[in-house]
Amino acid sequence: MFIPSPLSLDFKVTRIMRYLTQAKQSGAQPVVILTKAELVDRRARNKTIAMWSKQTKKHGGWK
Repeated sequence: MFIPSPLSLDFKVTRIMRYLTQAKQSGAQPVVILTKAELVDRRARNKTIAMWSKQTKKHGGWK
């Protein structure tokens, strides 16, 4: 199951985590696709990636 999400001001880690949970519960193998990275400045993009990494580690990762 592909879970696309733009790296924009509307990016919400909690929304993606909710989709990941639903995918895992259904037995699907989720793949997160972060789009529109070229529209976000480097600093904001790095902050988003760091936030995403922190959240996934907090929840034991998504393997």
